[in-house]
Amino acid sequence: MDFRLLYVLFLLVVLNGSARSETVNDSNADRGITDVVVDDEVTTEVPKQTYKEAEKEITEFVNSLLRQILPQVIGGSGNAKLSPQCTGGMMKIFGYVRRMKGWTIKMLDSMGKPSSGILKGTAYSMGNYDECLDLSITSKGVETSEATEAMFHGKYCRVKIRFPEVVIETARNYHRGLINASDLGKLKDIVQVIPYIPVKSNYMNHFIGLCFPSTCTTDDLEQLVKLIPFPGQSTLDRCEVKSDTEVDHTQFIIICVWLLLILLVVVSSFVHWLVHGKKEEKNVDKERKCLTISLSFSICNNTTRLMKNIEDDTEGLLAGQSVRGIFVASIAWIILGHTYIFPYEGYYFQMSYLDNLRKFWDQGYFSVFMSFPLAVDALFVCYGFLMTYSLWQPALKPRDIEVNVISLIVKNYLRLCIPLLLFFGVLLILPLIASGPFWGDLLGASIDNCRDNAAAHFGMYSNFLDLEDQCFPHLWFVSCLAQLTLVGIFLSLILSRSVKVGIFFTMLICIACSGAVGILTLNHEFPPAYVAYFTEESSSLFWKINMALPLSHFGPYAAGMLAGIWVGRREHQKCRMCLGAIGWIACLGILYALHIVLYNSRDGSMSPYWSAIYAAIHRTAFGLCVTWVIIACSFRIGGFVNAIFSWRVFDPLFRLSYYAYIFHFLVISFLVSVAREHTEYSHIELCLRATSYITVTYFISYLLYLVLEMPLGSLRLALCPQRTSRIEVTPLNNFSSFKGDIVTKNTMLEGTCHFTRQSTTMWMKHLHLYARLSLCDGLYILKLSTLQVSFFQLFDSKFNTNSKKLEKGAPLL
Repeated sequence: MDFRLLYVLFLLVVLNGSARSETVNDSNADRGITDVVVDDEVTTEVPKQTYKEAEKEITEFVNSLLRQILPQVIGGSGNAKLSPQCTGGMMKIFGYVRRMKGWTIKMLDSMGKPSSGILKGTAYSMGNYDECLDLSITSKGVETSEATEAMFHGKYCRVKIRFPEVVIETARNYHRGLINASDLGKLKDIVQVIPYIPVKSNYMNHFIGLCFPSTCTTDDLEQLVKLIPFPGQSTLDRCEVKSDTEVDHTQFIIICVWLLLILLVVVSSFVHWLVHGKKEEKNVDKERKCLTISLSFSICNNTTRLMKNIEDDTEGLLAGQSVRGIFVASIAWIILGHTYIFPYEGYYFQMSYLDNLRKFWDQGYFSVFMSFPLAVDALFVCYGFLMTYSLWQPALKPRDIEVNVISLIVKNYLRLCIPLLLFFGVLLILPLIASGPFWGDLLGASIDNCRDNAAAHFGMYSNFLDLEDQCFPHLWFVSCLAQLTLVGIFLSLILSRSVKVGIFFTMLICIACSGAVGILTLNHEFPPAYVAYFTEESSSLFWKINMALPLSHFGPYAAGMLAGIWVGRREHQKCRMCLGAIGWIACLGILYALHIVLYNSRDGSMSPYWSAIYAAIHRTAFGLCVTWVIIACSFRIGGFVNAIFSWRVFDPLFRLSYYAYIFHFLVISFLVSVAREHTEYSHIELCLRATSYITVTYFISYLLYLVLEMPLGSLRLALCPQRTSRIEVTPLNNFSSFKGDIVTKNTMLEGTCHFTRQSTTMWMKHLHLYARLSLCDGLYILKLSTLQVSFFQLFDSKFNTNSKKLEKGAPLL
């Protein structure tokens, strides 16, 4: 019985299959599809679709869409009360879409479509920015390149789509752990998968780029945007139309100045080539003023000077060797940090997979990236060290220290202002050469603020402005450094008179500043540190107290000043290894404690009391760690750390690092502003971008440093020479000779002295009593009287050193 049933079922299946095959064959015959037998194999021939048939199919598809969309658009536009110009433009677009005009396809193609990875943090469906702005349509519906014939142009607009505020606040509290998932109701699954980004960004927003006719005004577009069906709020964020760029008076003057500088560089480099091109002309007297002035702007000459060791140059950049490496490493840390976390919301629009930021945020190692604002305190330590080291190191005795207040103020102000002047010169002409979908978010408002508040930046009080009025968020450093330098000059004057009194006032100011930061943090219940100084809790006052004002940075600067005095007076002394080990352990312990507290307080769980204590002391504590590294390297207990930071490659980079700090923010902002595609937020991508940012920034710094600052230094030395006497290379100061013992403390010798032990007795006994010695271009430069010149001649005759001619009053090169 079972076999019979199975047999009947099998026959039914076979008959059903044959019936289906006959039906298919009949339908294929009706459509012209025939079976052809070739070598016992059956193949099916399908006739090609004609162009007319394809055209008809596409046209019917477009018309069906228009029949569905057009009544809603007409009804919505009637309710929106659009202007006649906008209504005419929209109707023209729909009419020419029906006619399949190519420019209408371009307009539709340029509009953003919902991007993939929205739940992974892709916040912007940008569309094609250039394709929209390049559209220019005449009244006859023809695309044109003549602006006078155009009826309307493409208008690129960014629309913000936002969930209801109640949903956003609930989702934020859920991700912070303030409410349970059971309280989310039916939206639980949606809220859980939407990424929570802890920085100041448009959380749970999505932006889409749309293209409209330029005849529609802002009011018209705001009405149209409200028609977007979405359970939340749709608003017009911003719009822009392609227009001819006009050069204003300020930009014209800046362009003329740049052309003049470029002309000077080209002419000076050509003169350098003429002078040094032939072997027989290499002995030209370079000390002549006319030649020195003509070579001031030579890129070859200035590059040679830049690549010299700092001890062999005449620019007065005296520093412990490790300071240069620390300075360069701090700049690299800041650029890396700004690559990961940027203070502009528009920076995150360009990112895809932004939910990785939240994943990184919860990892312990990411505190290194989060804490990059501490790198500016390392810079303050280095600047404080340079301030006092350059004054104390050359002096034989404390009473020999010369603190010329006016000269130091003018010199430091000029060194701060020259790169800032170049920065403004580059910034203000950028709108003439570039644009992009993110331009208004990153550079548009910043350039306007720079124009309005230029006096605050050159007056060195821009750090007192509100965050919204800042030219760029990183330029507070220049004003803060100028203010700390002014205080440091007067403290140096007091320290030169009485070290104990100077240390007392320094410590008193440091305690007062730290206490003020702690009290203000406690009163306003601010977070403990401005680590990512654009988090959701950030405000203008929080930014001022924890970042911009000198209150929180005086401690590191003062630590660097006192370290400069100590190292300058005891540079050639050694420290016991046990003390060095204790210092390194304490330093590493402080850094680890700062890291742990920072990581545990990332969710805002620290109490206001402990937040105030941490805010008051953490920057000073970090500054003390950097100070210890400088001292340990100076006293030969730095080990491999000293070997890394004292690498000679850092010498030219050290000179360029202030320029690099000024320009790195502009480099990042510019490259993101002109971007047309998303960038994946991942370690590999961001580290590669950070490397490229560092390379481009230092290359730009190199060019600008050679264009203005080094030529000005050469002109100053040529026109205002220092009256000194010069002793040319002898066996006593020849760096290729035998390297003997270093002279005892307070020797005035900068660098390592080279001479034999037997010939140093008279040198140490008499020269250090009567002469001041510094190093310039590999030569010892001495301020000599006539009696001292006679002494050197006697010294040569006694020890047979055969020193060359002494030139009284020769200018420095």
